[in-house]
Amino acid sequence: MKKFDKLDLIVILITGLALWYFMGPGSTTAPPATKPAATPTASATPADDAAPKVEGPTATTPEAPKPEAKAEPVLTEVSNDTGKYVFTNLGGGLNSATILPAPFSGKTPQELNLVSPGAIGSLARVDGEIDTSPWTLKGQTDRSITYELATKDDLLITKTWTMAEGPEPQKGPGYLWNLQIKIKNTGAEKFIADNFYLYAGTAKQLHNNDAPYVSSIYMADGKHVEIKAGDFVESKFLGWFREPSPPISTISRSMASLTWAGVSSQYYATLISPKVAADGKFWTRRFPDAEHKGSFVLHAGVGLPRISLDGQQEGTFEYEVFTGPRSGSLLNKIGGERNEAMFYGWTSALSKMFLGMLNFFHSKTGSFGLAIVLLTIIVRVVIWPLHIKATRSMKRMGLLAPMMNEIKLRYKDKQMTPELQRKQQIEMMGLYKEYNVSPLGGCLPLLLQMPIFFGYFGMLNHAVEMRGHSFLWAHDLTQPDTVYNLFGLPINPLPLVMTLTMFIQMKLQPTPPTTDENQKMQMKIMKFMPLMFLAFCYSNASALALYWTVQNIVSIGQTFLVKRMPEPALTKREARKLPPVSGRNSLGQPIEEEKPKGPPPPRTGGTGKSAFKK
Repeated sequence: MKKFDKLDLIVILITGLALWYFMGPGSTTAPPATKPAATPTASATPADDAAPKVEGPTATTPEAPKPEAKAEPVLTEVSNDTGKYVFTNLGGGLNSATILPAPFSGKTPQELNLVSPGAIGSLARVDGEIDTSPWTLKGQTDRSITYELATKDDLLITKTWTMAEGPEPQKGPGYLWNLQIKIKNTGAEKFIADNFYLYAGTAKQLHNNDAPYVSSIYMADGKHVEIKAGDFVESKFLGWFREPSPPISTISRSMASLTWAGVSSQYYATLISPKVAADGKFWTRRFPDAEHKGSFVLHAGVGLPRISLDGQQEGTFEYEVFTGPRSGSLLNKIGGERNEAMFYGWTSALSKMFLGMLNFFHSKTGSFGLAIVLLTIIVRVVIWPLHIKATRSMKRMGLLAPMMNEIKLRYKDKQMTPELQRKQQIEMMGLYKEYNVSPLGGCLPLLLQMPIFFGYFGMLNHAVEMRGHSFLWAHDLTQPDTVYNLFGLPINPLPLVMTLTMFIQMKLQPTPPTTDENQKMQMKIMKFMPLMFLAFCYSNASALALYWTVQNIVSIGQTFLVKRMPEPALTKREARKLPPVSGRNSLGQPIEEEKPKGPPPPRTGGTGKSAFKK
């Protein structure tokens, strides 16, 4: 029986802990949260989880005054084919938005701006404040709604919400709203203010098994920035360790040429965009998520430009408010550089290409599951030459291993000085060169596949289009494919099939013999990779496990095809033949071409003189 060494035990321990964490009772699948949006009751921000500390130009954040009496909300619904929007007079904004099934939002309805202390688009004058003042409903149509508020400092503010027009249903009704804000100074004295903010609402984890991708985001001066919940905690050493307290209650930023700003979760976002990009300000706060332990709710505000109004003068500010699915295809259609809110990372171009291909195959097959299968097969076929090259290179390395071992044996009993180590390396590299074998031949093709993997992974992890779409026994490709719960442990078949196919694939792969301890360690770690992937994929979207399973099956088939090909031979590199030299040498002297040798000239009798001598 094989004995486990220390490395085996360490890897088994780490893998076991990962399996317990991802597959334990805490990861049990639960139905999506569905509850009415919270009614705003106060203008103050929800309390943070510790004493406030402000990052920004000001030293403190003034607390917003609480209303003397709780005003009852008057709710008004404006609906269309892609969404139901409930407006409230408290703040004169969007109280909640229910995204309905549509091509870019999946099949599952989802209510946004949950647990929010205020309405999207409410107007406040203090960094971190949320207005819940009662506004007057002045007008309403099937596509617009208007609110008005007269303030104590002689301002008359009118807000008009209008559904954006567009050539396609996905661009206009349902997701994009035009917001016009008119501020009139009804007094005689000049009014100046630079602290008005539009509230962008909240973002939170919407499902127990959703990734906790909750962040406040903005794009300014051509750069997109993401502020996550972890950024509210001070770093201790190069960001590696984080102190549990004190957290930063508010992050404030001033920026040039603001394009858009808002909040986003894994699959949904709210973005506020000025019609004309201008310098602006931005604040964001977090507070604990009561529904998901350890998670946070983020909300934010977008600053208006500086307001300067003479008596009886009126100023107009125009914005676009997007509240809907965080789909790269949809945001690209809407424009305004909103597709930069996807944050795919360094493989953004590949992720966008894969998303376009996924939607294309879905339009042809009607199934996102089949679309994933087809897209995975195409990707594997494209990288097939790299797969062949890596496999054949590993086989040639295996043929070269006995000669490499001979070199190592010659130096085994010697005291390895730096000079001897260098000599050994020269001999080994000479052997690689003599037989035209690259030591990186098996690794380099695999490394070239990494951008493809990360691009594909990033696309699948944000594809809200698959929300609610089923395949085989998986009821929702964006959720785990749980079919049964055994003593609190969810049974998810796809990750188990993925692990089995990965073991088979690794078993079929050629393993070059080696005496190098580092390579032995790497091969031991690789043996536990299927268990590590199992721990990672078990509680993630079933689309990821489906992709990885199909890739393993295709790779197994490709490995069988490679085995039927002729085995690679280990041949020495041919000596390069130099072309004949002509012209002049380095000293500039003419070089005579060598004449072919013929039979010697005839000679006469014993005089030893040539017969041709005159």
